[in-house]
Amino acid sequence: MHLNTQYLSETEQNKLILAIQNAGLTVKTNSYDFPTSIHQTTVLYSPLIRDKQAVDKLTRVLNQLGWEVPGIQPFVANNQWFTKNSLGLFLLPEGIEQRRLKASRDLSRQYTTVDCKNLRSLVLKTNGEYQFVFDSNENGEHRYAKGLWKVTQFPFIELVTKDNVWWFYFEVQQYREVDQIGEIEVTRLVPVNNYFGAQNCRIEFGLRA
Repeated sequence: MHLNTQYLSETEQNKLILAIQNAGLTVKTNSYDFPTSIHQTTVLYSPLIRDKQAVDKLTRVLNQLGWEVPGIQPFVANNQWFTKNSLGLFLLPEGIEQRRLKASRDLSRQYTTVDCKNLRSLVLKTNGEYQFVFDSNENGEHRYAKGLWKVTQFPFIELVTKDNVWWFYFEVQQYREVDQIGEIEVTRLVPVNNYFGAQNCRIEFGLRA
């Protein structure tokens, strides 16, 4: 079985691994991002798994350790580390998903740019879509790029093109500035790499306090 450890401490990982191994299951760990369809602690299993009792064994171990498992479903997600004879376990501690959803709502804005070559603005929509707006071409038409975005592990967000050809990562920085009128709460998205051809590229949204 495959144990996702993204939200687990080292102590929790070791305790889980030992208990699962004692139940007769082989454990492999990973820290990949959760599939976007998973919003609660979930066991995914292959319908072709050879040990038909494996799901029951795993859920018993989790219940003994105090983990409730509201989601048990056949494996249909497109995760490359699964095989036909396997289980996947995604443990989401209480409060993690709520914080992730709140962060997504708070970051859904139209951002303007400073010192970003050719890039004019970025819109993060509440439905999980984004849109880059670039400078106009020689015909006066603006160029656009669209895709999907999500909070991976705050303060980082991921933007992916719909064909999964390109993806971008940003660090979220939040702080307050003061001008002649008063305080401004600023949210800045800083490219993790030099995606837009300008080392000091800033993508910002400001809201007066």
